[in-house]
Amino acid sequence: MEGRSSCATNYRISSGGWKKAGTISRYFYDSWAILEYLNTGRLAAYFRSTRGVTTWLQVMEVFYALLRDGKPESEARDLVAALQPHVIDFSFEDVLGAMGVRIQMARQRRNLSYVDAIGYFIARKRRLQFLTRDLGFRGLPGVLVP
Repeated sequence: MEGRSSCATNYRISSGGWKKAGTISRYFYDSWAILEYLNTGRLAAYFRSTRGVTTWLQVMEVFYALLRDGKPESEARDLVAALQPHVIDFSFEDVLGAMGVRIQMARQRRNLSYVDAIGYFIARKRRLQFLTRDLGFRGLPGVLVP
């Protein structure tokens, strides 16, 4: 028996609504931003701009959250599959840099997950606005808290 989901997906990301790869990105979508858009549509302006990217790690978190909240697997797969054209890769050097950021943040008593550290590091490296509501990022350069 399927449980009722607290994720009421009113908005979808469709391949047709995004620009083709190669456009200049302005935003890095944290998992929170993607889920907020999918669940409420509140960040539609940032997603409509077709100028955002994310990594497969954020997509992994989104997929997990959708399933955890009761979304049927086929629907959750469709939702995250629509993100695929906007998934960017990262390097070994990015991982090392992100762990340096994570250590710095821990010393400031900011608790960032590995996934958050990678996302923030990549956003800073690519000069993107990091779109999140995560309290660990408040007041940091390059963070956009809508």
